[in-house]
Amino acid sequence: MTDIFELSQYLAFKLNHQSDAPQPWHEPSEMEFAGHVYAALAGNKEAAFELAQRASSEMELVELDSYISNLEKKQHWETLQRDLNYWLEKAHRQSHQKTWLMYANVYLKKQLLLPQGQTIDNCFKLALKTDHEGDVAFQYGSYLITRSQQTRGIELITQAGEQANHKAIRVLQQKYYGEDIKQYHYWIEAGLHAEEKRSFTLDVFEKLKQWELDKNNDILKKKVKTALISAKARLSPAVNYFSGYCDYHGYWGNAPAPVKGLSAMIKHHQQVPQFIDYQEILFNIVKKDSEYTSEAIELANDALRINKTVLGKAQIKFELAMLIWRKLQNGNKVKSPHALKQLIRESAKAGHVEAIDFIKSPKGKVILRDGSIISTKNTHIKVDRKKQKQANKAARKAKRS
Repeated sequence: MTDIFELSQYLAFKLNHQSDAPQPWHEPSEMEFAGHVYAALAGNKEAAFELAQRASSEMELVELDSYISNLEKKQHWETLQRDLNYWLEKAHRQSHQKTWLMYANVYLKKQLLLPQGQTIDNCFKLALKTDHEGDVAFQYGSYLITRSQQTRGIELITQAGEQANHKAIRVLQQKYYGEDIKQYHYWIEAGLHAEEKRSFTLDVFEKLKQWELDKNNDILKKKVKTALISAKARLSPAVNYFSGYCDYHGYWGNAPAPVKGLSAMIKHHQQVPQFIDYQEILFNIVKKDSEYTSEAIELANDALRINKTVLGKAQIKFELAMLIWRKLQNGNKVKSPHALKQLIRESAKAGHVEAIDFIKSPKGKVILRDGSIISTKNTHIKVDRKKQKQANKAARKAKRS
């Protein structure tokens, strides 16, 4: 009977064009479909939960809307807040399994006020009891990490990964790359079993590196080809980059196709997961082609980060200097965090023979003495904390008005 009364009340206020009811229930926002409203009021917990989700999403959009006044924004926010509170409470009373997780999130985003005696941690813990897909464990673990509870956070994310949660698997892959190779391979394998798309890209890269160290190993070669076919079949991110890499080198019995292969690599390299340190490999290919000088310069910074040897870094610095010089000779401006002359001097100081000889050469002397080659760096202006505090106070005051 309560639900029938609520439905009747809603229709009565709608027909009378009344927007504010004296009763606890509040008219839903215009974006909500009547069918969902009727279903929710009739006892459908999924419909009630969906309406709560919609209200929460709209609150986020209102917060970002710069085309309405602060007063309108406040009124709209309060309307949506009442909708959120009503529908979420209704779904919760109907024992919807995901309401505790949503309560944790809306309290965290301050869309609803945290009741006295309740905590966000407690909401997450109650949500964990019905977590079958690892989503709660992942979100709770991520929350704890932001609260400097790293160990417990990683434990929960690992728990989510064991439940085949894709987000957790991706986080764990990135965490263990370069830190624990055994764990990294474990989570790639877990990703493959869970059909997490990016894992197929990582699998190709790992198997390709292993085979290139032992190209006479037919078993490793077969594994690479199989991994590449699997990645293509699943439209794994950056699979076209690795196809281009194989075309460039002429793998699988094909003739090398450097133009086609390099074009594909340049086109798709930004889709490659940035943490797997592919950039130095690509830099060593791209630097040879004058058509891609700008791309080589961009890749050089990551190549310097990846390379851990003194002479290796010196080599990259000298090559980067020559790329910058090539670009300048064509009358172009060059964007790089490294100054041309400094790169040459640092390379020579590290013992790079080519850089040492270059400095002694007539061409090198001309470049190092050329006053027209100017490097500019970003200047970080010190923040005036007093003025910043005053500005923040003024902004809060304007928001309340």
